[in-house]
Amino acid sequence: MRRTELSLRYSLIFRYLLLALIFQCFMSCENDMQQVRKVRSGENIAVMTGRDIHVEFSDSGFVEAVLTGPVVRVYEGDDPQTEFPEGFHVKFFDKNQQVQSELSARYGINHQLSKIMEAKGDVLVINHEKQQQLNTEQLTWNQLTRSIQSDAFVKVTTKSQVLYGKGMTADESLDKIRIGTVSGHMSVKQDSL
Repeated sequence: MRRTELSLRYSLIFRYLLLALIFQCFMSCENDMQQVRKVRSGENIAVMTGRDIHVEFSDSGFVEAVLTGPVVRVYEGDDPQTEFPEGFHVKFFDKNQQVQSELSARYGINHQLSKIMEAKGDVLVINHEKQQQLNTEQLTWNQLTRSIQSDAFVKVTTKSQVLYGKGMTADESLDKIRIGTVSGHMSVKQDSL
């Protein structure tokens, strides 16, 4: 009889513990309703975050670019994006593994479907090969048309001139630059007048 009472008591204790554990599991689960709405609506949500990143892009064993940044966030959804909320720095290398050009900004975002990259805040583009530098606060790179543009104030510095302007368009290698509302100092040869 005692054994049956003991079994019954343990059985009740086990049931109560199991019920308490199940209740605790349900109570500890919490969904942020804004996150649930984002998932259901197809809005972009961060699926990955990285800190102190260093990414090397290579082809046939040769490094073509090195991307660094304090934080990167990758979003999925209707408009997948890669965001650099605390800035980024990219070095592009030539065939001899020498730094050919650099791009940096305080903020960056790459829209994967439209192939549009935006850089904002103290944007700096340096072309070491041409000894050319571009400074602006906003820059958009269209990877499909291989062009860059800005609606902000720009400063282009070369070996022989410094040009200022409001807005610009250019090919991605900065060979052909068109600056809106130009001002600045430039050298002009006497026979070219």
